[in-house]
Amino acid sequence: MITKLALKNFKSISESGIEIDLKPLTVLMGPNASGKSSILEAIGIFAQSIGNPLTSKGDLVVYRDFTDVIHKRETNRWLTIEIGVDNIGYNYSFKKLNKEARQSVKVGDEEIVRVTNEFFEGMGRVYRFEYPPELASKPCGYSSKSILEKRIFEANEQVTDDLSTMLNQAQEITTTIRSSLEGKVIFISSTRGIVPEEIATGDIPDNVGFNGIIANISVNCRKTLRHRAASFQSGFVRQQNTLVVGHPFFNFKCGSAGSHAAADDENIHFSLFDFRVPDSFKFTQRFIR
Repeated sequence: MITKLALKNFKSISESGIEIDLKPLTVLMGPNASGKSSILEAIGIFAQSIGNPLTSKGDLVVYRDFTDVIHKRETNRWLTIEIGVDNIGYNYSFKKLNKEARQSVKVGDEEIVRVTNEFFEGMGRVYRFEYPPELASKPCGYSSKSILEKRIFEANEQVTDDLSTMLNQAQEITTTIRSSLEGKVIFISSTRGIVPEEIATGDIPDNVGFNGIIANISVNCRKTLRHRAASFQSGFVRQQNTLVVGHPFFNFKCGSAGSHAAADDENIHFSLFDFRVPDSFKFTQRFIR
């Protein structure tokens, strides 16, 4: 289970960053532009980029320009996403200005390996280890731009037995975190713009298996309102090892009841929801299939 998320320089989240400890059910509450949607979209962008460089155009999240997801659209900033599973962690940082990327893994609070890529005149782009000192500047086995790449921490030349053991551990950490996310994220997106009088979440995503159940929520708006991120969907997926992120937009009392029901299901792996609850919305229908 994913237990930690940390972000820096992602949309409204600045260099000072944000770090969240995640539980089987995590609810984000706060005013507009406080970073709730940024947290959800960061997970979506990270998940859709596994095995490739970080992309803002994918199956879960689509932004026309990658610059749109960088804080203040400043391309010299390092955009950083860190995912933790129990006591292990994986960190990915990317700078759009020169397309530099860094990846590292850690156990507890101790970083054990870090790789990077840099561009040098006359040499082109160099993929190398940056940490620990014994490996610094040695070439790494694969492109350090690709997120959770299966061979990222392989050495390109012979190393000592101790370093080989450490690199194998780093690769195991990468595999564990990759398996926690790959193909297991369902992103229930918000609608931005005018909210129609009556709207529903739509069909079950294709990647919910036969044993998965998603509860679609239909809400009724007493009057049409305009919101920067008008959010009307909700989903409770009962499928083992599935991460659901979305923007429920309905009466909080109903939302709480549904959330507790989902959390009580022994097969629920992880759910992360962003709540903004205006008085103008009321719960009108719920159907499960």
